[in-house]
Amino acid sequence: MNWFQKIALFVEGKGDEIIAFRDKVFRFDQSVVHGQHRTRDEEALIYVICQELGLDNDNYYRFEDLLTYIEDMRPDILHGYIYENYLILRSSGDNQHQPGSDILRKVLRALKLRGVQYENTEGDQYESISAEDLSGDIPDVMYHGTTSNHFLGLYRLGLKAGESDTNYPGYRGQGAIIHEDTVFLTVDPSKAGYHAENASNKSGGFPIVIEFKIPDKSKLVPDYDVENHTEGPSRTYPDLYHPEKQEYDVDLETDPFQLTKRLGVYGYRGRIPASFMIRIWVKTSKEETYGFVWDDWQQASAEQVFQAIDFDDPEGIYYEPFEDEDEEYDDDED
Repeated sequence: MNWFQKIALFVEGKGDEIIAFRDKVFRFDQSVVHGQHRTRDEEALIYVICQELGLDNDNYYRFEDLLTYIEDMRPDILHGYIYENYLILRSSGDNQHQPGSDILRKVLRALKLRGVQYENTEGDQYESISAEDLSGDIPDVMYHGTTSNHFLGLYRLGLKAGESDTNYPGYRGQGAIIHEDTVFLTVDPSKAGYHAENASNKSGGFPIVIEFKIPDKSKLVPDYDVENHTEGPSRTYPDLYHPEKQEYDVDLETDPFQLTKRLGVYGYRGRIPASFMIRIWVKTSKEETYGFVWDDWQQASAEQVFQAIDFDDPEGIYYEPFEDEDEEYDDDED
């Protein structure tokens, strides 16, 4: 099995493809899993990883099927590949590990890599972070995706729970998912862009991403979806039904807040005043894309956003490039 080496996090191995889980890193050659036909090496690789994860290997004929399961259902597992001494993390929806991930930092140290690069769905690296800059601290700023239909309320009152209809209505006969005291943010503008597009599709208007300074980090809590990935009843949202709680193959043993740091998505108890709004991005392209493809978005002032709302057109009027400026936002409530 020279194509595969299972190593502890403090040991190096060969192979450019990486799967990291708890205290183990799986390294293997990409050719094993991207061939046209299943090989004995691929079959053996599936068996070994499934044994480690407690899965039935008979459910995964090709390794790509196992990767789909990992990316969709296992946010506790990191998957990427090494290129030019960087770990490349592909865009994989809500389960992509962010700079706060403890597993990510351990892998970079163990394999002596220079850093991590994030790759969008078109295969372009849109962010590069050196290993030295991955402190694991909670960042001071985060992003929230919304729609222009809600911008006036945000501009006046800040980010406040229950100020607009939910984008995630009832599921299988259950009531709508409504959070009365929690708002949600992410450290990843791509994830915020995805939620902005979802809000636009559900509620109308055009997608907007707003960058906020976090007023009080002690009010950060695990994200709603993240906590419902973890073992046992929800401690943060005990009264809210989660539609997918019973659909996961396993309940993850990871601490909910540790998992929320890995994925970079947070809940915040209470209101974030409008005075903590730092920057605004507007999607100027009407072409549907996944997440935050920079060419489709433009930084804007609040005045420009209101102008686009008045014209009902985020295209065409944007924007002459301008220097970052400190903009004062209204805040009608204390």
